Amino acid sequence: MYAVTVDTNIFPIADIKDLVAKAGYSLEVISVTNRELQGTDLSEAAEELTETLETFHFGEGSWGRMVWGSVTDAEDFEKILQVISSGGYPKDRENVTPKQINQRRDALILQAHIRSGKKIFVSNDERGFVKHGKRETLESMFGVTIFTRLEFIEHCKAICAMQ
Repeated sequence: MYAVTVDTNIFPIADIKDLVAKAGYSLEVISVTNRELQGTDLSEAAEELTETLETFHFGEGSWGRMVWGSVTDAEDFEKILQVISSGGYPKDRENVTPKQINQRRDALILQAHIRSGKKIFVSNDERGFVKHGKRETLESMFGVTIFTRLEFIEHCKAICAMQ
């Protein structure tokens, strides 16, 4: 099976698990997603998936659920953050808004996905990952494929139809 990272906003996933498996994929999450879903009715489904640990970032995560990153990981994180924020993420990171915290977590998720060598990332955050050429930029920079949930379902259906 080929591992695919799903963003937090892809849950619930019960309706697509069988289709995804028939297409030869397994769904995985980054530890950020398990943190974000903790205490919700979606947490159990996320915790059943294989988890990739996020890269250590001050103010995020918890010990034992993060890994140390390299200089390249830090550079990738910054590049991702600039793309998904359209260059608007503040240099002064002491007083970020809730929206900027979400952008930081989105960057952490995609960066850990890239660090772990996975190629397909599924997110419904079109504003952050798809629109205004962001998908093409991120795919070109990092050699990944970004799908929305519906695009990924169609992709899986096409694979199943060829089998």
